[in-house]
Amino acid sequence: MPELQHKIKATLKNLAPLRVGDGGFLRTRIDRPLEDGEAEESSPGVATVFLGKDTKPYLPGTTLKGWLRAYAEPRLPLDDCRRLFGTTEAGGVVRFLDGTHTGDPPGAAEESLGEYWSAARHTCVASHVVIDRRTRTAVRNLLFFEEFVPAGATFHLEFELRGASEIEAAQFLWLIHQFAAEDGGPAPLGSGGADGWGKVRCFDVKVRTPTGNGLRRWLGNTNENAKLPMREWGPAEIAALLANASPSAVLTREFRIPIHLKFDGPFVCNDPSRTRRKGDPEGAKGNFEPLRSGAGNQCQPYLPHSSLRGSLRSQAEKILRTRSPEEAVLSPCIRPGDEGSLPVIRSKRDLDKLDLISLLFGAAGMRSALSFRNQRVEHAGLLPDGELPQQELVGLDRFSGAVGSR
Repeated sequence: MPELQHKIKATLKNLAPLRVGDGGFLRTRIDRPLEDGEAEESSPGVATVFLGKDTKPYLPGTTLKGWLRAYAEPRLPLDDCRRLFGTTEAGGVVRFLDGTHTGDPPGAAEESLGEYWSAARHTCVASHVVIDRRTRTAVRNLLFFEEFVPAGATFHLEFELRGASEIEAAQFLWLIHQFAAEDGGPAPLGSGGADGWGKVRCFDVKVRTPTGNGLRRWLGNTNENAKLPMREWGPAEIAALLANASPSAVLTREFRIPIHLKFDGPFVCNDPSRTRRKGDPEGAKGNFEPLRSGAGNQCQPYLPHSSLRGSLRSQAEKILRTRSPEEAVLSPCIRPGDEGSLPVIRSKRDLDKLDLISLLFGAAGMRSALSFRNQRVEHAGLLPDGELPQQELVGLDRFSGAVGSR
């Protein structure tokens, strides 16, 4: 076994929703009363995240490795990347342990997070729907739900460097420190990065190394559960090690456009977990409740980036159809596999099947070229429970012209 030379620990905090899916599907995740005659199988299924034996979410070591490797490859020398992360012929000098959940976001104790917050699973659920371009209504059978860790949770990260040189240790420590900024690091973790998900911050970074005397005492200890004594480095030693890092200059290939949205009328982006349910008293809740960011009395209106992306994509499709009527435009409103639907991208050859809009906004298997970041709400009041402006609506019976019974 290679010699353990460095152990690096850090605390990771997600500043935006974080989702690392496990491929699972759970129909009992959303707690809602069934309608009369409705079977339990009709409950919406939720795509789940990785959970440990303690029913807390965790970050698989392979996910952490892929996240850091993707950021490191254009910035560190190729040989250093291969030594740190490994190749198909040999493993790397860094061992990535699973990131363990250590804390919930503020407001979790009062269960005021919304979005189907589950204290047992420490997660929320986001709903996504596809809007029909012609009717402007939700497309049937294209509503889906994703479980995620809400912003503000913390995880414990641990990395072991075995047989690493001082330069390799410095390079890896430099990678971790790129995510130390208060507003988060430069690369998203998990899925949904193009919609602002996965922004994380790493802080409280500690470096520990075994000492000669401690190693000798550990080798002579007959207790098989004894831990190897290690010395923790001081800030000056960590700074000296970081000074040995030699990252490459990377030309940022992106074009940033600031967007300011001003609503001239009422605005609501629905949070179905807060809406009125069967059996609730009249007037207690509305049939639509706004999505909020923050907790308690610090709630503010929230516009998901996925909703903004959908609006822009719909408008872009309209422009392309108007200017180039002869060009075929694929529709995300069509169920996958049907004629005119978006193809699944599995190789570079599949890119030829996409239209201009899909190349810009993405398709299954290909990330969008557009990313939405750093949403900030300005000139908006808080949204505490019970103090929201309300609008009453009625449905008319199409036969009698009278108000419907429901």
